[in-house]
Amino acid sequence: MKKCTALFLFFALIASAAAQMIVLTPEKAAIAAKYTKLRLDYAKSKDYDPYDREYQDAAKKADSLFYKEKKQREALAVIEPFIKKNPYCVYLLQTKASMLRAMGKTNEADEVRQTWFGIINSIMASGDGKSFQTAMQVISVAEEYDVLRVLKWEMVDQAMTNHGSHFYDILTVKNTARPDVEPFDIYFNIDIPFSLMQKEYSADPASTLENSKVKSTNQ
Repeated sequence: MKKCTALFLFFALIASAAAQMIVLTPEKAAIAAKYTKLRLDYAKSKDYDPYDREYQDAAKKADSLFYKEKKQREALAVIEPFIKKNPYCVYLLQTKASMLRAMGKTNEADEVRQTWFGIINSIMASGDGKSFQTAMQVISVAEEYDVLRVLKWEMVDQAMTNHGSHFYDILTVKNTARPDVEPFDIYFNIDIPFSLMQKEYSADPASTLENSKVKSTNQ
C-alpha cells in the first residue's frame, strides 16, 4: 500500500509538472537556457552515450531494493553512479526524487525535482515539436520518452527520417489525459545522437539511413 501511495504521489507530481511546463515564463526560459547549455556541453563529454540503456535496469533494481526490501540507502547507491555519469537523465532524477520524498527528505527531493524540471523545460523550449522547423532538440532518444511521460502522451507509432540536412524522430502520440483528441505527430531533432551513431559505424548519413531502414523526405 505504501508503495502504491508513493507511486500515486509520484505520477501526480509529474502530471502537475506537465501543467506547469507547458507555458515557459521568462524565468523558466532563463532556467531552460541554462540547462540547454549544460546538456549540450555534456553531449560533448567523454561520458556521453545517447544509446546507453543500463540505467533502466539500475532503476528497476533500485526500485525493488527501496520498496520491497526496504533498503533505502542501498537503493539510492545503485542509481547514484549512473546519475554521476549522466546528471541529465530525467528518468533517474525522477526515481531519486520520489525515493527521497518517500524517505521524508522533502527539501532534497524538491532540489532534484527542480533539476529535472529544468531539463524538461530545456527540451520543450527548443521547439513546439509540431513540424520539422520547430522540432524539439534532444541529445538522446530517452529524452523523447521523458517528454512523453511528463506530458502524459503515449506513443502509438514511430518513424525516423532525414529532412534537408537534419535527422528526426517523428512520434505519433495520443494524449492519455484527453482520449477525445486524435493522435498527432511530434517532431524531435536527433542530429546530436545520430551524429555519434554515424561516427561509431564509420558510415555516411545515406548508408546509415539505409542500414537503419529509415525513410527520407525533403517535403
